[in-house]
Amino acid sequence: MREKPRERPLVLLADGDEILREMFGRMLRGEGYDVVLVASGEELVSVATTTIPDVISTGLGLKGMPGLRACRRLLADESTTAIPVILFTGHPDFSDEVIPEGFPNIRTVCYKGKRGDGDKETHVRFLAAIVGVNTEQ
Repeated sequence: MREKPRERPLVLLADGDEILREMFGRMLRGEGYDVVLVASGEELVSVATTTIPDVISTGLGLKGMPGLRACRRLLADESTTAIPVILFTGHPDFSDEVIPEGFPNIRTVCYKGKRGDGDKETHVRFLAAIVGVNTEQ
């Protein structure tokens, strides 16, 4: 657990797509968040356990270990089990209702199109999901 509160909320953002990772990292920094970017599931687990972020945003298609497998690892670790997770995916059929049991802190945000490029509605929903998680803690 963290010993003292941060000045700015820390978001751990994991995505196998470098363009999406960089785009959402810039957007979150512009909204006042500190952001750590990672590309693989292994990095996600490692950074989450060492930094204990306020919220994690991950895609499903990470390099190496898939996003849900990384989430299972985080759920099994006492130090990371309570961290809220937002799954950011282009899979239209993936929603909160299809998340496997045992993932109480996960929400999903689906984007339209190949990368959500230019989809302002998705960007707003993504930020609202992040802010919503942070205000509930």
